[in-house]
Amino acid sequence: WYRANSLDYTETQALMSDLLPKVKVPTSVMWGLDDSAVLPSNAEGLDIYVEDLEVETFAGVDHWIEHRIPEEVARVIRELDARAEASNL
Repeated sequence: WYRANSLDYTETQALMSDLLPKVKVPTSVMWGLDDSAVLPSNAEGLDIYVEDLEVETFAGVDHWIEHRIPEEVARVIRELDARAEASNL
């Protein structure tokens, strides 16, 4: 189902960039590189939509990232919280 959608970020950018304001809150994306449902390339190009974006990828992790590496997920969430606090959000 996911792959039935066109997720080429250059195509999406051309269609959407003028329609959506940039996300201004700190944002983190965690991606398992072994995800077979949602390909890692889908995390590319998100910075055109988000001002403060951190993308972190994890080798050997599939779609169920929070179940496979809960400690790493918690770390990324703590870091995101610190970034949000520092930006006074």
